[in-house]
Amino acid sequence: AQSDEKILDLARQDFELGTCRRALTLVNHVIRRNPQCTEAWSMKGQFFLHLGYHRAVKAAMAESVRLKGESQN
Repeated sequence: AQSDEKILDLARQDFELGTCRRALTLVNHVIRRNPQCTEAWSMKGQFFLHLGYHRAVKAAMAESVRLKGESQN
């Protein structure tokens, strides 16, 4: 029942604490609930870049575009 903003704030705190699996779970929750949330997609992409997962970044961004396109139809 929390806002996307609040959940993403919690995810940021988790990333800072090093509890990245929890943080990514929170980010994914927001994305499932609101696929148009560019902040959540950005956080996910930044995490993948930090890990050096360049293909995962491309896949996440492609999925973001796809979901945004579906929601506009």
